[in-house]
Order: sequence, then structure tokens, then C-alpha cells
Amino acid sequence: MDLAELRVFLEVAREHSFSKAATRLHRTQPAVSQAIRRLEDELGERLFDRTAKDGRLTEAGRVLFDYAERLMRLAEEADGAVRELRDLRRGRVLVGANEAATHALLPIVARFRHVHPRVQVDVRRIPSRQIGAEVLQRSLDFGVLSFVPAERRFVTEWLLAGPFDAPDMDSLAVAHPPEKEAALDKTYPGKRGLRAAWKKAAARPDGSFDLNEIFRPSEQVLVYGLTYIHSPDDRMTHILLGSDDGVRVWLNDGLVHSNPAYRSHSVDEDRVKVRLHKGWNKLLIKVVQGAGGWGFSLRLADPDGVLRFATEPEQ
Repeated sequence: MDLAELRVFLEVAREHSFSKAATRLHRTQPAVSQAIRRLEDELGERLFDRTAKDGRLTEAGRVLFDYAERLMRLAEEADGAVRELRDLRRGRVLVGANEAATHALLPIVARFRHVHPRVQVDVRRIPSRQIGAEVLQRSLDFGVLSFVPAERRFVTEWLLAGPFDAPDMDSLAVAHPPEKEAALDKTYPGKRGLRAAWKKAAARPDGSFDLNEIFRPSEQVLVYGLTYIHSPDDRMTHILLGSDDGVRVWLNDGLVHSNPAYRSHSVDEDRVKVRLHKGWNKLLIKVVQGAGGWGFSLRLADPDGVLRFATEPEQ
């Protein structure tokens, strides 16, 4: 039920006239009549007695009138509440900070509360390594650290294998040998009878790969990328990746993400929550290409800069 049509209905009912309601609403009388007719068609009931000259409501119209007035009041209240939130006159902000940052943050929060007394600010002490992930999960509105975290680090060193045939996006679900084994000395049947072999490749300075520069043919194909991540402990984190086009990701041989989308590359477009084991973790990515641009970028949320990456696990 459209609020604009309810507003027209209320105006006609109050003015007891379609023409007077049209004047007050700055609309034509036919437009007012059409709005009422749409409401009546939606409800399956006449709302006005057309035989009466005073715009008299039917029984269904009287019932709707009460509810329409309540809905208008609720809409005005909701609009006002959102405006107050936007203008910082009310609301709640959840901030996560490491222990050292908490002490520096409290006086800032006190000044903010003095200016915006109706906004509740909740500051929670959270380990540094968790803050970035919780902001990504939207369980925190803001994260504050007492140090500059490691810069956003993309995984830039990969082993790539391809191109394999991929006539359409259904090929994303078709398993090729790299999904079953990490035999770096083997070659496999590829697109147009070519042999697909593993080879080292480095990302561009912005952390992304332009696979069109690395592989031919480069239409209706797919490639695999393999790398390893070293974690100092068991931990939850996020993989952040963008791809052109569809993509699948495996961590330690378990499928953790699949997005069969034809799209252009956008950094960090997909976010995947994963668990890293202590030590080396195997990461495999599969990127399907339709036509045009073809590439990917991938990084992991690592606010403390403790993760390491290599194309082969170090002993």
C-alpha cells in the first residue's frame, strides 16, 4: 500500500471533495481520482460513496481512514527519528579499541557526549588483532588503535596454472586437476590443445593481476592460482578479494567461497570469513573469464601484520 496514495485518500476524506483535495495537494483532479481508484482496486472495496455529493466514506473507507492516519503518524515519527540520527541528536555508536587506545579515547568520548548528550557511545576494549575483523563484520562501528597497523597487503606472489577451457559460467563448478592435486611439475590438457603448467607470477604494484597479460587464449577460459599463508596461531580472519569474472576459493582444500558472476574487477568486493590454522595454510583460487577484462586481487585482514605468504611452504 503506497503512502502517497493514502495521503491522497486522507485529504479527500477530510475535504469531502476530490477537487478541493486536488487543490490542496497541488495535483490535478484526474490524478487524485486515479490514486483513489488504485487504492480501491488494491483493497477490492469502494472507499467513497460516489452517489453522495459530500465525498462520504463507505464503511471500508471509514476503517481505512483510522489506519491511514496511524500510518501517516508513524511515517512522520520514523522520518523524524532518522533525521535526529543523521543530525547526531540520538543513536548509539559502538567503538572498539585496544588497551592503550582506550585511555586516549575516553576524553574524546567525553567531549563528544557533552556536544551530543543523547548519543550513546559504547567503548569496548578489544585485542588489536580482532578490531579490523570486527569492523568488517559490522559488529563495531569504529575501531581505534594506539599504533599504525600494517598497510593493506595483497598476496602478490602466486603460482598460476592455465588456461583451461571455460565456455560459460557453469565451468566454475567443473573440477580440473589443480583442484585435486598440487603437483607443480605436472602439465595438464588446456584450452585449444595447449598444455597448462604451473608458473610463478607477481602482481602489479596495486596488488592486482591482469591475467590477459599472462595467458593466451584469454576468452572463455579459466586459471588457478596457488599460494600459502603462514599464521602464527589458530585465528579467524577475512579473505578480501575482487575478480573479473567468476571466482572460487579453497582454503586447506575446503571450498570457502564461490561467486559465479560476470563482473569487472573491484578491490575487496567479496569478503569471506575463514579460520587459519597455526603454520602454513594452502590457498587455491579459480578465476573464470568470459570476455574483456580478466584478473583478480586478494588479501587477508591482518591488522598486526603477522601473516606471511609464499608460493611454497617454508620448512
